[in-house]
Amino acid sequence: MIGCNRKKKIEKINRERKEAELEFLKGQLNPHFLFNSINTLYGSIQPSNELARNILLKLSDILRYQLYECGDNKVNIEREIEYMNNYIELQRLRSNQNLEVNVA
Repeated sequence: MIGCNRKKKIEKINRERKEAELEFLKGQLNPHFLFNSINTLYGSIQPSNELARNILLKLSDILRYQLYECGDNKVNIEREIEYMNNYIELQRLRSNQNLEVNVA
């Protein structure tokens, strides 16, 4: 019993620490400024450069999800899957096109 209570306390402390870190980062980074900057960058990319535009849209969606959606106790599973797919795609673009990812 004591081990179980201690484990729950540790989990609670870790969760509170993560929440505090997220709030700290949100305070350091003005989301409105960030998204305006991303929109400006997107507008300055030539329409023919679909890859760069797609990367920027995925990054924007990932940031929006991390800042506004994933902090809730419950998240929409479709949005979580979309977030993971965007993350995987960005990692694939960073490494090379031959990167294989299996999601089970």
